[in-house]
Amino acid sequence: MRALNHRKIIQLIEIHETHDFIYLVTEYIHSQTLEKMLKHSKLSETNTKVIIFSLLKTLAYTASKGILHRNIKPSNILLDDGKYVKLSGFSLATYMNSTKINFGSCGTPGYIAPEVLTFDDKKAHQSYNDKCDVFSAGCIFFQL
Repeated sequence: MRALNHRKIIQLIEIHETHDFIYLVTEYIHSQTLEKMLKHSKLSETNTKVIIFSLLKTLAYTASKGILHRNIKPSNILLDDGKYVKLSGFSLATYMNSTKINFGSCGTPGYIAPEVLTFDDKKAHQSYNDKCDVFSAGCIFFQL
């Protein structure tokens, strides 16, 4: 999160570490998640287009920084005024070119790309890239 500075990504302000916990202080966003919004109402076609476009532009930015989110799902998409995206939930994020990928197979069932789900860090030739986030976004688009 320190490497990211984008208006569509929740900003990390500070980190506090104790013996047992790590606390991330982020900007306050007065909004609801896409998950909650979908439970209570149906989105208009116009709002759906804005959300899809915003999410794809945000993922293009993270990919340009060499970062994989790896947990794109409705509960990690915050919506201001029902349509302005703020991406959160970077706990599983990693760098694309990392020599060691922690939690190789990770994410939320229903949104995980096949290459992430079947990842085996014991196989040296195996890897994945930013397309795994695009796959997850596609699952959300289908849901919308």
